[in-house]
Amino acid sequence: MEANHITFQGIDSAECERFIKEIRRVARNAGKSRDNNWIIDLATSGITGPAWRWYVQLDPDIAEDWGKLQGAMIDRWEERGPDDTVNKSRELAGLISTLASPPPLAPPRTDNIPAPAPAPAPAPAPVPNTIVSMGALSLNETGTGIIRVECRGSDTMYIPSSLTHIYGSKVFTTCNARSQALLVQITPKCVHQPQEIRIQNSPDHRSFLGIAQEGRERLGAGSSEQALLVTADWPDSSAGRAAVLRTAVWSICPFDNTIRALWQADGSEFLLQSVLSTATKRIIFVSNVGAYREANRKAEYPEVKLVFEATS
Repeated sequence: MEANHITFQGIDSAECERFIKEIRRVARNAGKSRDNNWIIDLATSGITGPAWRWYVQLDPDIAEDWGKLQGAMIDRWEERGPDDTVNKSRELAGLISTLASPPPLAPPRTDNIPAPAPAPAPAPAPVPNTIVSMGALSLNETGTGIIRVECRGSDTMYIPSSLTHIYGSKVFTTCNARSQALLVQITPKCVHQPQEIRIQNSPDHRSFLGIAQEGRERLGAGSSEQALLVTADWPDSSAGRAAVLRTAVWSICPFDNTIRALWQADGSEFLLQSVLSTATKRIIFVSNVGAYREANRKAEYPEVKLVFEATS
């Protein structure tokens, strides 16, 4: 299983155990078993849905400590069947003990045994026009780069360094030319802490990348509301009709440089999903893709992923 395919939605205890084991396996293979911040960023990049809503409400002392987070997850998703409650509790307690104490490495062999041939590498997932891989960002290390837009079945796109006037607001769309991409500056922090993205070649006088919600509905479960990608210097933005404007909403995963938007409403925090309007080429942020598509049937809205691509 590839690192960026490890996900946990909070379905049941079996999914919880698989997720923890996969996180530990990837960390061990990367030589990061003792790097708490690295593991936390890897784990939280895969937490979605109900599990994410549970995670963002945790005390930071638990949310940012991998040892404590494992225990909290197992406690939360412990299976309590009518017949095997005690046995399952013991199994889960044993898992915590095992995970907390990884087995020691075997001593190197000194006899002259030829090394086995390496196993063939698994075929990569089909992502169109994927460019060469890049190093992950380091926490608290400022990086400059552009934002790549990945959409399955489409050519590689970028957030451009220009705004487009659509329906009364100036918003970011997409472009195919890398040379026309918006230049931004990012300083990754823990994914649990939303941050701002500073624009280096702003198309207007505003300095930050923001999200503007124009409608009166609240983004949230079941909502068909949308928010748009804009330039911003709070409380001003390129979206003249913005009802709600946020700039400190970005979560950047240092493991794979994925950029996600965190939205706060009604005392809770949740991930927004990004889609692309095939009619206007706008990047649109929604809280419920299904509800949004149902309410807007005149165009298609494939899901997209925003990725920071370092240039220096």
